[in-house]
Amino acid sequence: MDAFIHAAALSSNWGPRKAFQAANVTGTQNALALSDRLGADRFVFISSPSVYFRFRDQLDQNENDPLPPPVNAYAESKQQAEALVRAHPNAVIIRPRGLYGRGDTTLLPRLVRAAKDGALPLLRHGDAVTDLTHVDDVVGGITCALMSRATGTYNISGGAPQTIKSIIEQTCGHAGITPRFTGIPVGLALFAARTAELLARLTPGQPEPIFTTYSVGVMAYSQTLDLTAARRGLGYAPQIDFANGLRRTFA
Repeated sequence: MDAFIHAAALSSNWGPRKAFQAANVTGTQNALALSDRLGADRFVFISSPSVYFRFRDQLDQNENDPLPPPVNAYAESKQQAEALVRAHPNAVIIRPRGLYGRGDTTLLPRLVRAAKDGALPLLRHGDAVTDLTHVDDVVGGITCALMSRATGTYNISGGAPQTIKSIIEQTCGHAGITPRFTGIPVGLALFAARTAELLARLTPGQPEPIFTTYSVGVMAYSQTLDLTAARRGLGYAPQIDFANGLRRTFA
């Protein structure tokens, strides 16, 4: 067997720690063991830039930057899974940022639903910038990881950061919606999110709150990725800018 791609994961900013540990840590252990049994000479692991997250602006994050304490159980499980993969020979880790495209059921569809329901909270005037990555560019990154003999960890993104407000306006425009905004101080939003998380934990089944501290942080703080290593080590180059990606998504 030439290669093993491990993309399966429980991906959410909310949920019981044991569920993330089972799916993302034990699942990765099992995937590595299966890869060895099948005789694969290449292991590609799909991780997440959530491992970098801090409640502050972070621009051009580099793969060698020290990782902070994990922001939630998902990020914790991805950090732990990465450690398992790094110990394996001939393994490569990619961290694609903000996936969207046809078939997306979370990122942009959730944004559109929220815009239909009422005014959207805008933190720091919506000026935080972030990377998004069209699914075809993610596939391109995986293909580069398969074709290259490089090992290590690589950021993957669309390479053209957008402001949060611009992302919302462009997306809603394609959905035929004119978004309405209401400015909220970051401190107030974080307090409300912590309260919502506490109430959710006290509720049977611990349902996902309307918003979490992580989702507030993503909306409030800039996070962009340095693609230098992926360009040099994997030969990766993003092909689909956000405007083109939206056209494909809503076609």
